[in-house]
Amino acid sequence: MVLEKNGGVALAHPLQGEEVVITGMSGRFPKSDDIYQYRSNIYNKVDMVTSENRRWLPTNPEIPHRMGQINLLEKMDAGQFGLHYHEPNQMDPMIRISLEKAYEVILDAGYNVDEMSGMRCGVFIGCCFSESDAMVVMATNSSPNFGVTGGCRSMIAQRISHYFNLRGPSYTMDTACSSSMYAFEHGYRAIRSGLCDSALIGGVNLCLNPITSLQFARLGVLSADGTCKPFDENANGYARSETVSFVFLQKTKDARRIYAQVTPTPLPPPSYYGSSSLLH
Repeated sequence: MVLEKNGGVALAHPLQGEEVVITGMSGRFPKSDDIYQYRSNIYNKVDMVTSENRRWLPTNPEIPHRMGQINLLEKMDAGQFGLHYHEPNQMDPMIRISLEKAYEVILDAGYNVDEMSGMRCGVFIGCCFSESDAMVVMATNSSPNFGVTGGCRSMIAQRISHYFNLRGPSYTMDTACSSSMYAFEHGYRAIRSGLCDSALIGGVNLCLNPITSLQFARLGVLSADGTCKPFDENANGYARSETVSFVFLQKTKDARRIYAQVTPTPLPPPSYYGSSSLLH
């Protein structure tokens, strides 16, 4: 509660050594199997939104043909993560890839994964839709049945905490398009308020069901030509895309490498909002 007083000033101004920093990064992006390939594609102005290798047949003209797609959805080294050999086949690809990228982000921060066991590390995942529910959960009747543990979005965070034996908060949140940013904020606040010493933050989205894209198209938010045009007078919507990305947040005193420091903007003082009792 002390950190929430004075308009967030204490929250945004940690003591020396207590600053929250990004120490690791990992991800899989359209046409990019890691952050380095993604960086290269951006610097070289590669259009990573494509109409090639569609997830589904182009049977409905209302669905834009272009979409960002990541590679290797069907791949996973199940033995590495101690999974029953039937389990990966009844697991949402978002969970499979998130486990791999959580492993990578820990290594990128300079840690051996064995060092994570018992650590007060939180896992905060932003995820809106799971477009494989119909296949993983609803249509899985074979025994042994892992559909529930393989399809629930909550398991994206729980699998990571379980595999690495982490002892911090662990949950998946959905605030639609802002889910991963809220996950980032929750991770930062958890570290600053003492709920955990570090945090794995993930954002996950896969486009696996054409009905979801059709719904968005009929809502009027997708670009008919599948091209994002931010800040352009010709902007007419956005293109859907896939990604699984992670960052590792730690305190400066624990960091073995630092990409950037997290410095939030303090909230205005309570007088800015008036005397509403909702602030207290």
